[in-house]
Amino acid sequence: MEYVITPPGIVSIAVTGRTERFPVRRIYCVGRNYMAHIREMGGDERALPFYFAKPADAIVATGSSIDYPSQTSNFHYECELVAAIDYLREQEMLDCLDLLHFHLGSQITNIRSLRDGLQEASRLFVEMHALGATLKFLDVGGGLAVDYDGS
Repeated sequence: MEYVITPPGIVSIAVTGRTERFPVRRIYCVGRNYMAHIREMGGDERALPFYFAKPADAIVATGSSIDYPSQTSNFHYECELVAAIDYLREQEMLDCLDLLHFHLGSQITNIRSLRDGLQEASRLFVEMHALGATLKFLDVGGGLAVDYDGS
């Protein structure tokens, strides 16, 4: 198949103690999720955490340089979900991870796209359980678009 531009390769991360790598398709992030970070950022400790996603190609290898605007004075990085689960397990805090939340988008016009997103979320939920996360909730935001003008 020919492309107008060359598509990126498969993004993956190392797995401790294994030669195989883990392919990454999606990165789900949680912001404002622990007090030390909220205080460091000068945030409201009563505010709820928020969730967002990043593209897989946002991952960089350990020790690599990261290009970012020179005006940036407070650069933060995120961790991969599998690495976060491993960390929580090591800290004996894996039971604290009980919610998987994501936002599908609020203007989806094709119900099949909504179905695909829900299937992916379900797959991720099951995989996280297999890794030992005792998830209790799957919270899905967004959904089908509202046809305001009758088109």
